[in-house]
Amino acid sequence: MDNRIEALCRSITNIFEVDNPDGDYSYVEDLDDGRGFTVSQYGFCENTDDLKDVIAFSGMGAMLDMKRNRDAFPDKWKKCMSDPASRNTLIHACESVVRKLYWQPAVEAISQDGLSDNAFAHCLYYDTLIQHGGGDDPDSFHFIRAKAGGDLQKFLQIRKKILQHAADPDTRKVWRESVDRVDELAKLSGNTGLTGGLVVSGHKLAGLQGGGGAGGDVAGAGGNSLLLQIILRILQWLFGRGR
Repeated sequence: MDNRIEALCRSITNIFEVDNPDGDYSYVEDLDDGRGFTVSQYGFCENTDDLKDVIAFSGMGAMLDMKRNRDAFPDKWKKCMSDPASRNTLIHACESVVRKLYWQPAVEAISQDGLSDNAFAHCLYYDTLIQHGGGDDPDSFHFIRAKAGGDLQKFLQIRKKILQHAADPDTRKVWRESVDRVDELAKLSGNTGLTGGLVVSGHKLAGLQGGGGAGGDVAGAGGNSLLLQIILRILQWLFGRGR
């Protein structure tokens, strides 16, 4: 599968997370959703293992330690992101962890469900894993997937109901406000190849060209932002390492 389908799916989810297809690695906020601080367009959280994994992978645990002074963490994260060397280290850590914990499991699930040629399925599964997580609770990706049985329209319907009435009371209010995320994805569901020009929450994106499968090229790739080009190079490097 071409790395560029991954980059496109990331751009779509980035829009939902930080309203920017290029993402925002500097983003840090406590959303009052029971998960503590949330950082970057990938939504790594203080109270889940993914943020811990990012910090450990980066080797910057001493700088980003939250045990001594939790309230100082946002400023520390932003300070690291303002320093070129630290920023590159953290970006690499973010890309490695999101790939391991969210993208690769999405691709594996898609293959098991017989949807490998469906580019939209990649977008939907990845986005759901980012927001709902890969646990086994009744709000999770795996719960939705098991109920949907490979039917993407049913998957969308179940996910929307969960966002409207989450089982976890801590996330219920925040998730209810994100129901339009599923509505936007539903608009893309008829375009299984994610081809042509795409519009997601008012943002225009170049879709995939070619046969419409998950191996297509990104139309108009030369017009993508510099940051997206950097992400593509990181992904290519990670593929080369066999991660």
